[in-house]
Amino acid sequence: MVEVSEAARALKRLRRKAGISVREMARQLNWTATRYQHYEDRFKKDNLPVELLRAVTPILQARGVTSDELRDLSRGAVEYVIGNLDATAKELTDQLIGPAAYSKEMLQIIIPKVAEVRDRLRGVVPATEPVPPEEELIFVPIYDVAAAAGDGTVVDDQHIAGRLAFRPHWLRSVTSARPEDLGVITVRGDSMFPTLVNGDTVLVDFTQRMPKRDGIYVIRYDDSVQVKRISIHPESLLLTVRSDNKDYSTYTDLKPDKLDIVGRVIWLGRRI
Repeated sequence: MVEVSEAARALKRLRRKAGISVREMARQLNWTATRYQHYEDRFKKDNLPVELLRAVTPILQARGVTSDELRDLSRGAVEYVIGNLDATAKELTDQLIGPAAYSKEMLQIIIPKVAEVRDRLRGVVPATEPVPPEEELIFVPIYDVAAAAGDGTVVDDQHIAGRLAFRPHWLRSVTSARPEDLGVITVRGDSMFPTLVNGDTVLVDFTQRMPKRDGIYVIRYDDSVQVKRISIHPESLLLTVRSDNKDYSTYTDLKPDKLDIVGRVIWLGRRI
């Protein structure tokens, strides 16, 4: 029997308490069951990946798991800092939060806070560490248009409202698209709950307009855009468009050329 970490055991225990099967959890994460089960049955590290924690938290909370119980999933973070007091604040931040997306403002807040915690554990006066310069980040445009997870939000003008910073090596790990072929938009509505909730920020790859794999896509319909889950029939190659919220309709046997697909969602960000 493989010895797994306390975090892995906590993940399995809370999933079972929530009454969710491995297959269903994997589906809601848009993962394969094998990939998800690795973190329950074979994961040995003390600290679960932060992106996994971010994704499973709303799923478990929707099934009655409390905030106190969810803390069992992240107790390894403190032990990690204690065991790596010689690491830079940037290295600790990448490990604990994930080398994904940070706005410049968030970097200014996160890294000094991590340095302060580390230095207090060292028993020294907190020191300030430099924030990575802007040229080390890629700034993806934030479009002033909401992807409706519901009945649709009318699009008047898709102008750029700002930019969100991503680390180049992280972007390369999730997409081969050029930065100019990416965009950030906001989700509105509840049809994709619990996977996506109202106000979530999603990163969209605009080069993936013809589905080659199941996933979550942004679709243009008349004068609105919606975010939906698309699956491909393995034989007919016809598409099924559905919402994760069972209260919304599902559309089957759709021809790909009949859908105006804006792009595929490759990352989500959420306020806690």
